[in-house]
Amino acid sequence: MGGTLDLDGEADLQVALKDVDIVPFLPLVGKDIQATGWVTGVVNVTGKTKNPKVELSGAVESGSFNGIGIDEGFVLATMQDHVIQIQRIQGAKGGYKLSIYGKIPLAALYTSGYIEASNAKSMDVTIDFNEADMAVIPLVTTSVKDATGPLKGVIRLTGTIDQPEAYGTVSVRNGTMKLANVDNEITGIDGDLIFSGQQGDFQSRINMGKGSAGLTAKVNWSGHELTNYKAAVQLDGTRCS
Repeated sequence: MGGTLDLDGEADLQVALKDVDIVPFLPLVGKDIQATGWVTGVVNVTGKTKNPKVELSGAVESGSFNGIGIDEGFVLATMQDHVIQIQRIQGAKGGYKLSIYGKIPLAALYTSGYIEASNAKSMDVTIDFNEADMAVIPLVTTSVKDATGPLKGVIRLTGTIDQPEAYGTVSVRNGTMKLANVDNEITGIDGDLIFSGQQGDFQSRINMGKGSAGLTAKVNWSGHELTNYKAAVQLDGTRCS
């Protein structure tokens, strides 16, 4: 760490990390986060202390999340005039990668209630799945032991952290999945997840053992709570064991 920081004036500060264990920092992000890795990065803070320009670059090596290894991850971002600009957040595993980019006004972090996507306070963040794989699913939920299959599509997040909205479609063709408590592997997964505001629609067809199944579902949310959930399953000779 080096530089100066005048709370009533200018800032010119640099903080550098090299091969620092990520575990002690996890409580700052949230509870019960199961992650490991070594962080190397630099944070530069310049300009007026009350409205600084912040530049962040960092990378994680030998990382894992929910017990699943991640080949590499990095973040490039800045903050200026109270807006966070995410140049790229990216995680890679086995030749596939998931990318996130866009802007998050600080107002989107503390404004409560609904605001339109066109509002200057709204976040505008894109999650790009076009080079991703279903292998990201075990990173999100421990109920899935393993999953494979290329993903296609992008999801755009708008609104505020308090009232997020999502738009876009993510699709998979001929995917496979192994659930943690089911012996039979799910194969031939063809599915589409379509977001339209505060609603998500899912349609898929899968094979399990000697049978197959079709699934349709719809969820609605408000804030961080589900307000509606409907699902229908059509089974054709499917046996779970």
